[in-house]
Amino acid sequence: MQLSTELEKRGFIHQFSGESLATILDAEKRVVYHGIDPSADSAHAGNFVIWMLLKHLGNAGHKIIFLVGGGTGMIGDPKTDMERPTVDPVLVAKTVEKIKNKYG
Repeated sequence: MQLSTELEKRGFIHQFSGESLATILDAEKRVVYHGIDPSADSAHAGNFVIWMLLKHLGNAGHKIIFLVGGGTGMIGDPKTDMERPTVDPVLVAKTVEKIKNKYG
């Protein structure tokens, strides 16, 4: 079964840009990256769904790059009623290290 067909049947694909999904996924191998902010030292369900998709892409021969953002982690989560407080770089580094140890 082609990757495009499998991902559609599994419900991973909602929309795409391009002529066809097969052209995007089944032809030339691509480099795909997924970046997360180290705002917590563990993953949540939303991360896991993307990681399942990345596993399928990697198994099909696409190159996967997983990025844990250090700089964006220091900015912190957006706040509607106040300025974002910066996070101590030492704390961000510890969180990144925990993520690497768990999932790297």
